Amino acid sequence: MPDSTAGPRRELCADEVTVTTDTGGRPVILLPYDIIAALNTSSRRDVKDYGIEGSESRHYAASSWEARTIQTIFDALTACPDVEDSDKHSVRYGNFYGAVVAHRHWNQDTRWWANYRRDRNEWPRGNLVMLHRYPGHREHLTVYFGD
Repeated sequence: MPDSTAGPRRELCADEVTVTTDTGGRPVILLPYDIIAALNTSSRRDVKDYGIEGSESRHYAASSWEARTIQTIFDALTACPDVEDSDKHSVRYGNFYGAVVAHRHWNQDTRWWANYRRDRNEWPRGNLVMLHRYPGHREHLTVYFGD
């Protein structure tokens, strides 16, 4: 399995991950724009469309930039006291169903997208999914973006 899809990318630092909630109380991840752009590209790489069953991007190895980035996001989600236990439970099992957007695309005052229609194609598609083939062994996980 190839390590990544593109050339050099910078690593996401934990202090760059902002966890907030939207007006419905659902968790939202805010990231720097360059990280969002790279995740967006990865989420649209080699997508398998299963029709009514959903779709998924190609899988990325545990050593990939995508897996390291998603692990940083998941760590921030599970550490945040404002995230509901049910959402943390899903993240611990490898699924995040909330929004992942750039800081500049989010309105903190309204707790909603600054301009959803204009910006929606710039965010990663689908959900962040991390599969643990052998729980506790990060070298055996894969990640993908799925609906």
